[in-house]
Amino acid sequence: MKSIELLPTDKNILNTLVEYPFNRNEEISSFLELLTTIEGHFVISIDGQWGSGKTFFVKQCELILNSINGYAPDNETEEKILHLSFLKKRNC
Repeated sequence: MKSIELLPTDKNILNTLVEYPFNRNEEISSFLELLTTIEGHFVISIDGQWGSGKTFFVKQCELILNSINGYAPDNETEEKILHLSFLKKRNC
């Protein structure tokens, strides 16, 4: 069986958030909500098999948080991220 690998480039990460082919936006929203409600110091472990998308998931969250905090790679990315419907629902 041939595997398909989607490299975690900024373009691929943005496209997967906007087009949500992996249906992970709800998980991302829940994770970001968790991150914004934690007080104090915590360690979070993301566990999964090799190739399950852990790095991609974390990079998606990173891009969203950077965009929310004004550190998006460019204005177009920031605008697309800030208009994601699942972020508006949760007020991340």
